[in-house]
Parts: sequence; C-alpha cells; structure tokens
Amino acid sequence: MITRLLAESARYALGSLTGARDEDLGRATPCAGWDLERLLHHLSDSLAALTELRVLGVTPLESVDEVPGDPISAVRRQITTLIPDRYGQAWPAVCAVGDRPLASTTVVAVGAIELAAHGWDIYTARHIDRAIPARLAVPLLALGHVVVPDRARYPEFAAPIAVEASAAPSARLLGFLGRSTS
Repeated sequence: MITRLLAESARYALGSLTGARDEDLGRATPCAGWDLERLLHHLSDSLAALTELRVLGVTPLESVDEVPGDPISAVRRQITTLIPDRYGQAWPAVCAVGDRPLASTTVVAVGAIELAAHGWDIYTARHIDRAIPARLAVPLLALGHVVVPDRARYPEFAAPIAVEASAAPSARLLGFLGRSTS
C-alpha cells in the first residue's frame, strides 16, 4: 500500500509539471522565499536521495539542491524513474540516511508526502487549482502525523495551519504541512 501512495504522489507531482515552461521558473511558490526554480532544485535533490535509497539502500545527508540544465525536465525524468511500478526492484527493508537507519516504509511515506505537497506547490505557483486527490490526501495525512518531525525541533518545517475539521482532505493535509489553501 505504501508504495502505491508513493506512485500516486509521483503521478500527481508529474502532472503538476505538464505544460510547465522556463517562463514559470521565477513564479513564487507557497514555500516562503522560494520561486519555482528553487523548489524544483530542492525536489530534484529529494528525488535523487529517494532513488539512491531505493537502489542502494543508503544516501548521504549532504544536499546538492542544484540541478544542472533544465530543472523542469530533470524533475520529470527523476519522477518517472522513481515511480515504483516502472521497474521491479523492491525497496530494501532498512535504508540509511547518513548514519541513521530508517525502515523503508518510513522513507517511502516521507517521499510520498513530499511529492504530493510539492506537486501542489508547483500547481499553485503556476496558478492551477488542483487539490491533492482525497484518496491520496487521507492516508498521507494519517502518515504525516507519524513521520513529520516535531516542528519545535525542526524549524525548517512550517507550523501547521488550523483548518476546519469539515475541510476537504487536501486542505487538511496541506494545513498540517503549513500551507494555506485560501
């Protein structure tokens, strides 16, 4: 199930890049102080780490956050490569991020949340109103409560934004991740 969520998040993020052009790179994103180009560099770095974890079971902690060439095409390629049903390789049971071992299910959950959130960020930067599908947002929100770090210890994560309990699943997930849908 968890790899299915990663695949769905990857397809959602891939869809956010449909029709994206170089002219979009300077657009502001919901990530404070980041334009679309900066977000794509970050996402590319995350995708590279996820691919290393899937293939090698290990990735270093250092971040590159710089994509040579066209970041839109680079991220498209990386997402397409990562989609679990694209090739038969299973995730190792345990992965290592730096010297910290993590269950692969945790790594996959974090990757699925990041791809969905940043896919929404890309749609939003491009002024496309496309909610995270409920079938994806509901389980990702449940996983988020388990895998998203305590923001007091990790200030780089945005604080949650209160949303009505009756709000759509996408809005509840995004609020939990510190994003406003209004």
